[in-house]
Amino acid sequence: MLRLSRLFPAVAVVLMLAACGSQRELPSVPVVMDEYIGSTSVKNDRFTGGTSEERLTFLRANYRLELLDTLLLSAYRCGDGKPRGPLPSDRCDLNDAVRRALGADGGAPYARSLLVKRGRGTLELLTLYLAPGSGKAVDRTGRGYANLEDFRANNDLLEPEDLVLISADLTGVPGGPSVVVTGHTPPTFPWWLLGSFAAAAVAITMVAVLIRRRVKARYDRILGPGAV
Repeated sequence: MLRLSRLFPAVAVVLMLAACGSQRELPSVPVVMDEYIGSTSVKNDRFTGGTSEERLTFLRANYRLELLDTLLLSAYRCGDGKPRGPLPSDRCDLNDAVRRALGADGGAPYARSLLVKRGRGTLELLTLYLAPGSGKAVDRTGRGYANLEDFRANNDLLEPEDLVLISADLTGVPGGPSVVVTGHTPPTFPWWLLGSFAAAAVAITMVAVLIRRRVKARYDRILGPGAV
């Protein structure tokens, strides 16, 4: 029983170490952008048309990495989506939830793209909608966010395993510098539960030790010292 009881504190330590984990190392902005440029399939891409080879040639010929990520991620005024030379599409697919959230009768005046690399490796562009002066960005469900951390903590579109290339100034027009973050903050570990478990483990260990000592003392009186 004593040997088994010793496992409880060890298990508590293992759980604590597993909960802490190691901080995930994120790729740099140029690495993510280079993957975007070279991709053969980007869902909801704003650069469309032609084969993947033609798309790659077009992007590399017209943009430098540091300019392309600014152009792709900066807020843009919603338009009709018609081709505008080498510029990405300005089309905004607004739904009723977005219109209600922004209070815009004629549609949200601005939108912002997020480049997402899903945990399974696929790339896609997601869109947030902005109304200058409102201080919020709205997703396709109508949920609003005050800043980047608010979005990461409360969105239902992304997972902690996803990577996102996004403007650091989520609600600004045109926005701030580009950053790479995880799509969602990880769930908060219930440290109070771990503390309760550790306290219970210590109590069980102490009880087990006392029981074994009493059992040993009893058998020593009956059978003689060293019998148990």
